Amino acid sequence: MRSAFDLERFELPGGIPIVFQRFPRTSGISVVSWVGDASTAHDKRGKEGLATLTGRLLKSGTSRHTKRVLADELDRIAASISVEVDGDATTVEIRGPTVLEDRLIELLLEVVYDPVFPSDEVDRARRMTIERLRRDLTQPTSLSERRFMEALFPPGHPYHYSPMGEVRSVGRITRADLREFHRRHYTAPGSKFAVTSSRDAEEVLGTLRRALRTHELSDRPVPKVSPPSVRERNGGSPRVFPVKGSQQVSVIVGGLAPAIGDPSRPALELAHEVLGSRPVLSRLFQVVREQNGLAYYADSSLHMMKRGGYWLATAGTALSSVGQVRDLLLKEVREMGNSEVPPSELDTIRNSYIGSLPLLLDTPQSAHTLAQEVTIYELPLDHLLHWPERLKEVSPRELQEAVRTRLGSWSDPLVVLSGPPFPATQTDTA
Repeated sequence: MRSAFDLERFELPGGIPIVFQRFPRTSGISVVSWVGDASTAHDKRGKEGLATLTGRLLKSGTSRHTKRVLADELDRIAASISVEVDGDATTVEIRGPTVLEDRLIELLLEVVYDPVFPSDEVDRARRMTIERLRRDLTQPTSLSERRFMEALFPPGHPYHYSPMGEVRSVGRITRADLREFHRRHYTAPGSKFAVTSSRDAEEVLGTLRRALRTHELSDRPVPKVSPPSVRERNGGSPRVFPVKGSQQVSVIVGGLAPAIGDPSRPALELAHEVLGSRPVLSRLFQVVREQNGLAYYADSSLHMMKRGGYWLATAGTALSSVGQVRDLLLKEVREMGNSEVPPSELDTIRNSYIGSLPLLLDTPQSAHTLAQEVTIYELPLDHLLHWPERLKEVSPRELQEAVRTRLGSWSDPLVVLSGPPFPATQTDTA
């Protein structure tokens, strides 16, 4: 029996690729995703947020069903649809009973290819997005993350902007903009499918072939995106952003990381795990929170994507502790590149990470995230099968070298602070 880590790739009419993941246990649930290049990289300048608003409105009514009827149909068959939009892709996912998988696929394609963008729903979604954007500017964590991305990636780069856009740019988006964006980026060549199912692949392929015949697709490819080159923005005084009425301070230190296909990925993933991914084991949590009691949270994240990436070490703290927390984050980050991780610590982290991988196969939903990653980033089909082996090969020296040579600004990171007004003595560079 095939493992859910063992994927297959097929091709549908028109050259549409499908990544098929056979879920080995009969759970009764299937998950199907459409993946397309309807990403924020194609937002019109001055109308940032267009891709996200388009994705959000896909479920607001189609040429066959109103929003209410569509919602009732999904409830009737115990199914749900979700949409994710970022700088690399848009993913529209439906999950529901395997016995109704044919109907799931029909509804997925209807939502993807035949939305009508009702005027009242456009107005409502635009208004709600603007309210969310304004609210985020009052939250230290979301504000610091946004200002970090703006400082790290230049204007014109898809990662520079929040996927939701800005208050002013969203306010400019019209229904005509949405319809044109959909026409250019959803029906164009280049879309893909990912399927996690206990059915045979040929059954699923047959359903997709039949369902696709009912939709008219374009033969015009999506225009290529050439984002501006990225230069490291690091060092100097911390970027400070006061948040009126806030009591908590968000502290971020970070820099650039390579794209997802970089050979250093296994080593960098383990470096991230050692630094701050797993609370009980990671250095940031133990040093900043457990040993010193200075933070509400302390962790790290690593994002390796199509057009580059970035890394973060973050903490939430009180105003009185900003300087100490920032200095501790900087110390732990620099230590990763200045000295090798002890073999025993690396082995503990590595074994915990590898041991958690089978848990991703507990449900079709969690397993499907793996198939989505392979689909979006066009990774080798055997990537998941060999990932544990690649992690096991990483030595302490290789990990240290990856941090030193592949993580930008590890020794002099970009620092962003947001929270209540900061006394000058608390924002001086360490």
